[in-house]
Amino acid sequence: MFGPFRATSPLSGGLLWKIPFRLSAPQKARQRKRLRAVDTVIAVVDSALRKQGNSLKEVERWKAEMPSEEEMRPKDKYTVFDRKEKRYRKGIHKDLADLFPRRTTRGMNIEQLLREEKYFVRLDTCSLKDAIIGRGPIRDSKDLWTRLATSARGVTGIRAMRDNLPEQPVDLFLMKWNDRMRTDLEYRVFCASASGEIAAISQYKWRSPWYHPKEDSGVQEVIAKRVFEGAKAIHARIKANPVMTEDFKERGYGFDMIEDPEDGNSVGLIELNDFGAMTGCGSC
Repeated sequence: MFGPFRATSPLSGGLLWKIPFRLSAPQKARQRKRLRAVDTVIAVVDSALRKQGNSLKEVERWKAEMPSEEEMRPKDKYTVFDRKEKRYRKGIHKDLADLFPRRTTRGMNIEQLLREEKYFVRLDTCSLKDAIIGRGPIRDSKDLWTRLATSARGVTGIRAMRDNLPEQPVDLFLMKWNDRMRTDLEYRVFCASASGEIAAISQYKWRSPWYHPKEDSGVQEVIAKRVFEGAKAIHARIKANPVMTEDFKERGYGFDMIEDPEDGNSVGLIELNDFGAMTGCGSC
């Protein structure tokens, strides 16, 4: 066809990545919310340091050089510099979308894969379940990279991998979604350094009531013993695994496990992490 109705490749083939030119009002609101969250973190850290009579060079520099969300101009909130753009600015929503791969390492279309099955995503070192934006299974590729960008554990893990192995690509793993995996059923087991023995067991959601609050004390004690025995069994398998080096045992480690009340109250391993406040083990 000719004239104003001629076919174009986006129209005839169907453009999969329809990225709008500007951010929508809800997207801008969420971006402002993220910026305010950063301001809150800086204020809390600065207040805690001042109460102790201390200061941190990085925090002072941030306060001196970086504007707060209220002080930022709209173009700094919603756009970033790009020398290839006509006016040298592009929307922040385009940055990750342009760089994110369209296919898996096996050549499968990511969008199609996420439509056909339920998945959750993790790095080799940690999961992204602390992401500020996104709950439940991954809906599409935009949801995937948004969770990656808003997960403190994910960002820390990627930085650590890039610092230690700059030439190695960062892999994301799509794992089949399990509706029975709930954080209120999870426990974190702490294994002391040097000995490597179990030192403590805590609920993963330690600020929430236990999920057996209506049981009497005798039944709760039986449940606690069952969880402890399950933790010891998992711990024994971890220690016997050949990947457990002496260096790893010396540093200490922690592992997450889950009790499944629907499966005879069985206990299973979720993930294993080395010890440290800044590692994938988080609060461990």
